[in-house]
Amino acid sequence: MAASQFSPSNAGVGTHTLYYNYTDPVTGCTDQETATIDVTDLPTVSVGTFASVCADGPLVTLSTGLPVGGTYSGTGVNSGAGTFDPNLAGIGAYIITYTYNDGTCNNSATNTLVVNPLPAVSFAAVEDQCVNDPDYTFTDSNSGVHSGAGVTGNVFSPALAGVGTHQLTYTYTEPTTNCSKAESQWVNVHPLPTVTFSSLEPVCANTEDVNLASNVNVAGGIFSGTGVVGSVFRPSNVTPGQTYTISYAYTDGNTCTRTVTQTITVNPLPTVNFDPLSEVCISGAAITLDKGTPPGGQYSGPGVSTATSEFDPALAGLGTHILTYQYTDANLCSSSATQSIVVNPLPTVALADFDEVCENDGQIVLNNGAPSGGE
Repeated sequence: MAASQFSPSNAGVGTHTLYYNYTDPVTGCTDQETATIDVTDLPTVSVGTFASVCADGPLVTLSTGLPVGGTYSGTGVNSGAGTFDPNLAGIGAYIITYTYNDGTCNNSATNTLVVNPLPAVSFAAVEDQCVNDPDYTFTDSNSGVHSGAGVTGNVFSPALAGVGTHQLTYTYTEPTTNCSKAESQWVNVHPLPTVTFSSLEPVCANTEDVNLASNVNVAGGIFSGTGVVGSVFRPSNVTPGQTYTISYAYTDGNTCTRTVTQTITVNPLPTVNFDPLSEVCISGAAITLDKGTPPGGQYSGPGVSTATSEFDPALAGLGTHILTYQYTDANLCSSSATQSIVVNPLPTVALADFDEVCENDGQIVLNNGAPSGGE
């Protein structure tokens, strides 16, 4: 005790007697009084240890302090509720104090609670997709986790997600702090355009170009395939007797492409023959034309009756005439062959008058007909 002060810490725990002496300055007489003072031991207080938390973490209930019944204080601490708010405190290391009063004396203990930052996360933008686009592989670090409709591992499948707007999320957890952060974005999966390609009728090898544009419901696409030139199919450019596949690809405003196909059969022309015809005389009777094969076709040309398949020399007239035989098969494909026929004129014949003869004259030679050689 010094300068009328008592130091409990120096005195120590226990009951101590204090003395008060006084000397009267007038008389010089001295008297003494005593009193006791109890120094009570402080309660033993511990605050425990705190696990580190993340900056966006929930409220932390502070419950490790002993003896139970004390109060917590410090940055981010709600003393009344006994909680710590990482969002309020912010990133850093904070001293948390636990104070306990045993009814007589207070004692406290402290420890540090660390608020860790969230990791820096970036999620590369994913462009809008078409429902038939190939799977899209994310370019972000493989240490994070991708999630959302159509996501499997590190891959987004537009077909699996389906048409619509989908939220994709990338979550990364920092291994040293176990703090996570997620970034999300929306991606549109567009439907394919509605494209129809009506069926194509079979054609013949000599058919003119087939206009394909009239068989699709929307213009502006691209036709492709053997025999295709622009927007037409050219039978003359392919081998007859085969079926060809024609594709039509149309791309809409979302750059989504649908491809539809049709087939077209190119039938060969029938093989048609027309055997040679004998020369005829102008005075000859009409002849039946039967030299064309296969049978069942139609003849035409000068002097020809298509109804009866007969050739009339008199109707045709003198000279060489080209006759045509045309045949159409079961595929409605036609081909033709030609032959010439010669219509000859009648010869000019003269017969001079004969002299009179008697009944009893001998045989006479008949030689006054011209040209000679007749009979």
